Formats: sequence, C-alpha cells, structure tokens
Amino acid sequence: MLKYLGGKRFKYPGTEVLINKADLRTQSELDAFEADVTALRLLELLDNPIKGNFNLSHLQAIHRHIFQDVYDWAGELRQVDIQKGSSKFGNWSLVPNYLDKQLKKISSQNFLLNLPPTEFIPAVAHYMSEINSAHPFFWKETAEPSEHSVSNLQNRPVILSTLN
Repeated sequence: MLKYLGGKRFKYPGTEVLINKADLRTQSELDAFEADVTALRLLELLDNPIKGNFNLSHLQAIHRHIFQDVYDWAGELRQVDIQKGSSKFGNWSLVPNYLDKQLKKISSQNFLLNLPPTEFIPAVAHYMSEINSAHPFFWKETAEPSEHSVSNLQNRPVILSTLN
C-alpha cells in the first residue's frame, strides 16, 4: 500500500483511503469502484485516443481522462512525497523536471518505434521504471504486468494515446 507522507489533505481522517468523488471510505470499496470506472475510461481510449506529443501535459491529460470519475485532482501532479513499503518515490518537487527529461529521451529515440524486440523490451522496461520511480500522480499498482501488455506496446498505435 502506498503511504502518503504529509498528504493528510488527500485522505479521509484516520485512514489511508484517498478522498474520492464517490465518498467511499474503505480501501476495498474504493479499489472496486476505481477498477470499474477506470476500465470503462480505458475502453473509451481504444476508440478515441488522446492525441499529443507524449510530454508531461499529454501524460496528465491521459491520467485526467482515466481517473476523472474517481478523483477531483485527476491529472494533477502530486504535491506530497509518497512511499510504498520502505521504498520512497521521487521527491514531488523534482518530478516535473525529471519526468520531462525522461519523456524527451523517449522522443529523441523516435518513441521507440520500429525497434526490434531485443532492443524494444529493455527500452520499455527502462522507461517504465523511470516513470514509475517518479510516480508523478497518486496511483495504485493494481494491474499485473503480462506478456500480453508488453506485446501490445510493440504494436502501434498505442491504445492510450497517439502522437501528433
């Protein structure tokens, strides 16, 4: 479970449950609600991907779309430090510059398009790790990675967004 250091204004008093639009006060209820509504929003993105340049504002727009029914702050960068277990994520004040740097690197590599699998898989793993370590938003890791999701990344267009 994520721990929100100094993030009391984002949680219901006396809990680790994030304040949410459905006013759900238990983590299990919030998890179920979030899974249902975000699944529907992800399906919408299959037909109507969010166009952009895969920069920070584009990533924020994707997050905003997916979580718009759950949190008022969907798409906003976090403003508190967080940790999961004993692992701390990037300091919130450094996230915008760090993430911008990582996204520019991806752009400079032509968004990893047309890489052979032997180069693509390690590159995707690297950038996913870098973005996760920044943890720009409050989000929970509820989906398990799978071979299927990695193979989907190799096929373009990407379902969550399209490049202009």
